Amino acid sequence: MSEEKKNQLVERIEKLSNPILISIDDDGKVAEIKFIDGRKYKLTYPSNRIVSSWRQQSVSLTEGFQQDLLMDKFFEHVVSPIGHTFKPTVDNVSPKEYEVWTQVQGRFLRGKLEP
Repeated sequence: MSEEKKNQLVERIEKLSNPILISIDDDGKVAEIKFIDGRKYKLTYPSNRIVSSWRQQSVSLTEGFQQDLLMDKFFEHVVSPIGHTFKPTVDNVSPKEYEVWTQVQGRFLRGKLEP
């Protein structure tokens, strides 16, 4: 395989691994994305107080940071399907999709979701 074809393949894989930001409001509290599964989702920021509470609930002195608890809250309260009925959860997405969702969650809840 030529170097050019390898580079093209890498670019295609990277595009498949990154959601596409379709729109985001000026204050970053509502966004629409096209996820790597090809589906569109609306992300709605709950409030600073709620996000802070979720983060506190996700940290345990004995068990450390529990990413799944934060992701449960994110999927339940932030992510809404657009034009379909699939509602992602920690348990029904693939490992690759879960990894990408954790990145989206981190950026969105920090107000750093950008194109």
